Amino acid sequence: FRLIQSELGSRPDFARLYDVQVEKPPYFLESEYVENGNLSQWVERRGGIADWPLESRLKFLAGVARAVAAAHSLGIIHKDLKPSNVFVTMRDGEPQPLLADFGIGILADRSRLGAITETGFTESIMVANDSSRTGTRLYSPPEAQVGKPATTGTDVYALGVMLFQLVAGDLHRPLGTGWEQACSTLGGECAAFLVEDITAATYYDPK
Repeated sequence: FRLIQSELGSRPDFARLYDVQVEKPPYFLESEYVENGNLSQWVERRGGIADWPLESRLKFLAGVARAVAAAHSLGIIHKDLKPSNVFVTMRDGEPQPLLADFGIGILADRSRLGAITETGFTESIMVANDSSRTGTRLYSPPEAQVGKPATTGTDVYALGVMLFQLVAGDLHRPLGTGWEQACSTLGGECAAFLVEDITAATYYDPK
């Protein structure tokens, strides 16, 4: 967050971090309050995705992708992209994304930190759920399952899964065999375009 702030300024698509204390107890991160909550919460409160126009869903994810691309331009890999780490704010009546929680993210080139002070815990305490230092399994690429290091492709894969979920209208739906059928009801060029994008983002070989 310090690198993002230093290099990119106060972008409207990143959740703001106000204060950090990781050098002595009590440890905390203080970030902005987002009334609408994260994408999963926002969708649940509105009763699902059905009445959220597809065009608006795609614009929303495009906004997430732009924020991710900005982080990648600094060598920052999020590693845990998922609906619960994307908050929703409303601007001009349209939902807009705020990318948050770089807690397990990595910096590909630490020299970019320059004079920015590095702080961090000396010990990690992990909890037994589906999120770990390798990210959340539903959104993790195949190579992560065999212990290969994260790359920008790790985030691209997660974006592909989220795109599929938004098209399918279900943020809990895993990407499995036959997923293309979710796009078939859209018809024509739109379906072909989305299938191509999802396939490219989630291709088994990150190269």
